[in-house]
Amino acid sequence: MTGTKPTILAIGASGRFAGMVVPELARRSVTVRAFLRDPAKADIVRAKGATEIAIGDLRDPGTLHVALEGVDGVFYIGPHFAEDETVLGLRVVEAAERAGAPAFRFFLRDAPRDPAFASHSEVAG
Repeated sequence: MTGTKPTILAIGASGRFAGMVVPELARRSVTVRAFLRDPAKADIVRAKGATEIAIGDLRDPGTLHVALEGVDGVFYIGPHFAEDETVLGLRVVEAAERAGAPAFRFFLRDAPRDPAFASHSEVAG
């Protein structure tokens, strides 16, 4: 960050939980870039405080790469409806690392049960 408002990519910004985070980020003077699959939901997330919209799919590395350009952080909640939720989450983490995003908040519903997230399993017991 260079003294300007930080930009946070909110993945799943139109969803139930990430959608509650968007207004709070906006309240804290953060530029919120909403990552959406469905362009029809852009007005919904704009009304909640998102100022930028990135349309894409977590399964499409190209759209994720474009959405991550220039962000200062990522807020991610894994899509609970996706059978490959863990794989998608790992791809997002890897893409954020490649993009140089210095901050990442990651919430994955199945993490405590997935061996790919052993430290979460230990905490969840």
